[in-house]
Amino acid sequence: MLRGRGADAAAILVVLAAVWAVFGQTLRFDFISYDDGWMVYNNPRVLGGFTWENLRWAFTHPLVGIWMPLSVLSYLCDAALYGSWAGGYHLSNVFVHGLASVLLYLALRMMTGQPGRALLVALLFAVHPLRAESVAWVAERKDVLCGCFWFLSLCAYAHYARQPGFWRYLAVVCAAAFALLSKSMAVTLPCTLLLLDWWPLQRIPDLRGAAWRVLEKVPLFALSLICAWIAFRTQQGAEAVATLDRFPLGLRLENAVVSYGRYALRFFAPADLSIYYPYPEAGHPAWAVALSLGMLLAVSALAILLFRRRHLAVGWLWYLGTALPVIGLVQIGGAAMANRYTYVPGVGIAMLLAWSIPARGRGAKAAFSMAAALAIAALMLLAWRETGYYRNTETLFSRALAVTKDNYLACQKLGELRAGAGRIDEAVALYRRAQALQPNDASCNYYLGCALLQQGQYAEAAACLGRAIQIDPRHAGAHGDLGVALLQLGDVPAALPQLETGIRLDPDNANAHVNYGVGLLRGGRPQDAAREFRSALQLDPANAAARANLDRLPETVR
Repeated sequence: MLRGRGADAAAILVVLAAVWAVFGQTLRFDFISYDDGWMVYNNPRVLGGFTWENLRWAFTHPLVGIWMPLSVLSYLCDAALYGSWAGGYHLSNVFVHGLASVLLYLALRMMTGQPGRALLVALLFAVHPLRAESVAWVAERKDVLCGCFWFLSLCAYAHYARQPGFWRYLAVVCAAAFALLSKSMAVTLPCTLLLLDWWPLQRIPDLRGAAWRVLEKVPLFALSLICAWIAFRTQQGAEAVATLDRFPLGLRLENAVVSYGRYALRFFAPADLSIYYPYPEAGHPAWAVALSLGMLLAVSALAILLFRRRHLAVGWLWYLGTALPVIGLVQIGGAAMANRYTYVPGVGIAMLLAWSIPARGRGAKAAFSMAAALAIAALMLLAWRETGYYRNTETLFSRALAVTKDNYLACQKLGELRAGAGRIDEAVALYRRAQALQPNDASCNYYLGCALLQQGQYAEAAACLGRAIQIDPRHAGAHGDLGVALLQLGDVPAALPQLETGIRLDPDNANAHVNYGVGLLRGGRPQDAAREFRSALQLDPANAAARANLDRLPETVR
């Protein structure tokens, strides 16, 4: 027993050391201006820290269209500890990922009694380059937190399987609930428990036994269905769920097949990774679809033929099943795939590999151990390099632009950086490139319009902003900036409705009130203008433009 505990302690230290060696560098990293702003540094609720009001808000309001209350609570705790220091949030991501890796090791060791293979799976999970997106990007806290509770539920289930009981089952349910509250991708967790019942727990001797195991998990399935419904309705309400008009079902099925193949390929050859992969709206090449479909069918057939070697089927079904919610059949956003979606599914491939290594012969064991150690070392070096791209927004999206084709989002994000640095000509060039790649995207037209507005090209800016409104009539910024462009062109009657609509859609935007006030002044309505300037100062007492415009008005009007 002491030897077992000593071996576990050594394995845990190895896993934690490997995680720190790869991801410890993130403490020096900045936030990324891609969801990190909405999640943390531009979110007054989060920066307000852990209060009862913010606690209620975390459970009742989605963040970037996603209902993930436990992940939001973790940001509130971070804000209370670290304020706006990005390194603190990165430290929390690394800590949770390290804990998830340890829990995965412990769960597999308890279920199989084979610590060596369990350690190999934990290390393949912990330091694979595909993990960089989930660990080094603050906005992906939901990945590491969900994975941590997912693997905690596996530990609790291993404990329950040894000696079933109410309190042990309740521990499984609680851990599963926490995983679902972190990220709704955990809806497939009950299915993974059924797979583990078959192997390695050997709790399904026949069909009758399978029926009992399914009934045993009814509360878990009910939890998953409730959370899946909440997540879907939340994302649908935030207009994050793409319609069939934009992404037809045939295109989604094609992309799902190719994504399954590419995720598996990147597990073995993690090269040219990107934070964003544009959706091929014209479709994938026929050869890519055929190759991916052939690979899926071949591995599935192999798992059936070698049915007695249950680990093959369990590992493969784990991969296919846990990736299903994010494979794109229900399309969220405009990305074709994402490395973060492999956080839990990749464990299935790692299990398949680890339990396929021959166990006979001391020489064979030594050879395979050496090969495994070299593979882990190589993955650590690749992961360390991949993680370095997340240092800041510039390095991350420059890398994305270099390794992907027609990446409009990378152009857009780099354009934002150039605009923020006052390099408007460079920003306009990048925005034009993004808009040419995605002419029917509201944000591409909006950002180009804003940059042209700064350049003084008011007519073209108005055309771009008008196009953004046609695509997304509820785009508050586009309405407001179109109003500004029309004011500059001298068309006050056309500008005022746009400025008013911008405020109606985003009433807490102080600058929008200032711009509307300026428009009202030009339209000969000074009293209404004063009202807008006062509203702006209520929202932002330090707003210099609102104060200056209000001070210019006669005292009788103020």
